[in-house]
Amino acid sequence: GKRLAIVALGPSSRAYLDMAGAAVDRRTEWEEVWTCNNYATVIQHDRLFVMDDMRLLMKDPDPMMPVLIEAIRRHPGPVYTSCPHPDFPTMVEYPLEAVVNDLVSDYFNNVTAYMLAFACAIRVKSLHVFGIDFKAMDSKDAPHGRECCEFWLGNAHRLGIPVTVPTSSPLLDTNLADRWTGFRPLYGYETVNFERGHEARFV
Repeated sequence: GKRLAIVALGPSSRAYLDMAGAAVDRRTEWEEVWTCNNYATVIQHDRLFVMDDMRLLMKDPDPMMPVLIEAIRRHPGPVYTSCPHPDFPTMVEYPLEAVVNDLVSDYFNNVTAYMLAFACAIRVKSLHVFGIDFKAMDSKDAPHGRECCEFWLGNAHRLGIPVTVPTSSPLLDTNLADRWTGFRPLYGYETVNFERGHEARFV
């Protein structure tokens, strides 16, 4: 039942920083903030998600990986992951079985999808998402990641959880929304006007 912000690593995460900075105290806007991976030491948050198996991350040749691993080691927790590691005491196992059984889907192909599904499963009061952009469309994984996250945002909508996406993000085509009305253009209805109440807004 909490107001939740999920902040991933994409460019629209700057909108979170703008809103949090304007609020002075982020908790006036959101009762919880979740983030993932490299943002472990970048923004204040309540829960961190690193779904990769630490045993594999510790073998990763990326020169920045030791920085992330040390940040996770020092993290006060909770750090949700697929396979908790004894060297990282604040790691907890992601409740996969409970989430999948509650939402009747196992469609996960990126870390933010797990975060969105968890938010749905615990029935947050509202959901603000930042940085879930998948703008690197030359990446073979980007389109699939966006599709998966939009699937879970659709589930949030089905559960009655209000979803907000910054207008700087292409997620749900939010960047195409009219600046004044907040509504996206509808295919085939370019010449038709119709009334839409505020409650009809998805983002």
